[in-house]
Amino acid sequence: MGGLGAAIDRADSTPEEILAYTKDTLRRCGPGGHYIPSITYGMFGTVFPHVDQYLNEGIDAYNADLHMPDMHLPPIPHRGSASAPAPAVSTVAEETQPLTLLERIAKALERGQQKKLLQLCQQALDEGHDPQEILSAGLVQGMTELGEAFSANRVFVPEMLIAARCMTAATALLKPYMTGEASEIVGRACIGTVQGDMHDIGKNLVKIMMEGSGIEVYDLGTDVTPEQFVTAAQEHHCGIIACSSLLTTTMQNMRGVVELTKERGIRDKVKIMVGGAPISQSFCDEIGADVYTEDAASAARVAVSLLRAQTCTP
Repeated sequence: MGGLGAAIDRADSTPEEILAYTKDTLRRCGPGGHYIPSITYGMFGTVFPHVDQYLNEGIDAYNADLHMPDMHLPPIPHRGSASAPAPAVSTVAEETQPLTLLERIAKALERGQQKKLLQLCQQALDEGHDPQEILSAGLVQGMTELGEAFSANRVFVPEMLIAARCMTAATALLKPYMTGEASEIVGRACIGTVQGDMHDIGKNLVKIMMEGSGIEVYDLGTDVTPEQFVTAAQEHHCGIIACSSLLTTTMQNMRGVVELTKERGIRDKVKIMVGGAPISQSFCDEIGADVYTEDAASAARVAVSLLRAQTCTP
């Protein structure tokens, strides 16, 4: 049971495109099941009628089929001869090399083990490891690997949020030891969820990934107006404005951010990144934004590339 259709809710959506989207989404999200549409995405008057028509057709066709998942069961074991020697079993510990302390820090972060992570960070400090080394080779490395796993759908939002809390606690532990150190800052970015939208999970994930990549991030929160985005970019000399939206009813407010940067005369000085469930590359191109990314990990990677390119530009 659930809602369906946000990503395809466009005036130019063709019947073939809607039916293909519906079939693929149901196949991936509800294999072997019977789908019951419980809501229509968005508010009254915001869903195009032809989209609902073909969504319903696709759901009816899916529900009419018999879904029997393939089951590949192992062969039934048989008792062998008592004299047959038992096969040698090698353990994982025998086949793998022991991890270094920084690698253990990265793994603890990936697994969301906050208590263990803080103990390992303190151990690294006690053993003389540089705080910046712990941050870059341990914490950032762990977040990078977790972000790649997230992009590949091997981990999901809950794991990312737990790791984000661990990252916050660990950086708070290291911060007093890093006072006065010249940590590399790639650049500055301001980030927020657009006006009318109170969702912040995706935005928070992008913030954590950006900060872990060396970007100084100014978090404007949720329900952010175009004026707040642009004013923050000017006041803090940000090279990137990152806008998030989860609703089709609020995504158009990203257009206002683009237009206001032109009015303020800073459009050529700042890159505008957009993302969220209903956002697509075509929408990014339509409103004149610079970059669309599908997830937090790719957003951080692209942001670093954009800021470094700005630094190199005379």
